[in-house]
Amino acid sequence: MAAARVRSRWTDLHPDLLGLVLSRVLSHADRVRLRAVCRAWRSGARTVQHLLPPLPPLAALRDGSFLSLPDGAIHRMPIPEDVFHRVCTGGMLFLVHHDDRCSLMHPGSGDVTPQEIRPTTIWYRLTVPTRTSAEEVRKVVVADHFVAVRTLKSVRVYARGGAESTGVEWVAPEYCSPESADMALFQGKLYVLTVKKEDREYGLYALDIAGSAEEGGISVVASVPCISGTKIPRDRTSSFYRQHRFYLVVSGDRLLMVEHTINRWPDGARAPSEFLVLEAADLNGQAPGWSKVDTLMGHALFVSEGCSESLSLPVGVTVSGGAHEDCIYFMSEAYANGYNYSYYMELECGVYNMRQGTVESPLPPFNMMAETTLEGPWPPTWLFPVGT
Repeated sequence: MAAARVRSRWTDLHPDLLGLVLSRVLSHADRVRLRAVCRAWRSGARTVQHLLPPLPPLAALRDGSFLSLPDGAIHRMPIPEDVFHRVCTGGMLFLVHHDDRCSLMHPGSGDVTPQEIRPTTIWYRLTVPTRTSAEEVRKVVVADHFVAVRTLKSVRVYARGGAESTGVEWVAPEYCSPESADMALFQGKLYVLTVKKEDREYGLYALDIAGSAEEGGISVVASVPCISGTKIPRDRTSSFYRQHRFYLVVSGDRLLMVEHTINRWPDGARAPSEFLVLEAADLNGQAPGWSKVDTLMGHALFVSEGCSESLSLPVGVTVSGGAHEDCIYFMSEAYANGYNYSYYMELECGVYNMRQGTVESPLPPFNMMAETTLEGPWPPTWLFPVGT
């Protein structure tokens, strides 16, 4: 009888008290474990989910494992065996199966939801991991009524729901570097970043997407140029070999472009990375353009080719043992030995502190995991689990 009374007290914990407990749990895995205690706690946690502070993302590594920050714990999620490509869409995993079916996987519950698209025309089935395929999927954006897929050459948009769709393609202008593009969903519109090949001029397009599943699928994907190519003058007096990565990131009510320049000496040795942050200003006004950003207004940016997001982390939550405000946490791959000398990629990861102008690389605990990330078929990226 006494045991029954004790069990009644903790299983009937009021949702407000459960929310206080969850707000002090600073790990995705621990939040999942708390929900798994009993059905009442799982239901109560779902009730207070919208009140919980955000947590740092998980780092999705090439071998299929997920690295927790800042404790360095390794987690594995049961990906279906017939999956040959995986892309993080923010809080979900977008999976491509061997028969060209696509699905969305909830990383917490493991639930897999089929998607009514058959992107046979753009998937490139890789038997050996490589970075040379022009058709490899780089990023997936999932909206309420469409799914946008960016490959090295183009952006293809598919309707969600209804019959299977082959999608409609949008191709960047010929003068742009297709490998430099990125895309992001901002204020209900899909924006695509372009970079001019020779002059490093940054352009921005808003895609006008017509149609839906109820209307028989996506019918038109037209582009509206928002910002014409704008060249930003910078000092290039050093003799580094440079590789550039470009990211579109939504940060509150701002759409930001982050340029990450990976520097190496001629012998292949690493040199400190450089960062440039621009805001797409006055997009709905008369004079849209890029403006240089010196502060992230207390946010932290997490950038990678597959997924880039902005977080305002609460006090007490750290990523690498230090401050996180106005910091850019980066994770990308670079040629290991410089131009035309390398046949493999290595992880380039760390944190750039905008206030101090300093770069810490590799970011702990990545210094323990760099070799692991070189093995496996999955591109490294960030995952922001939903419902944790």
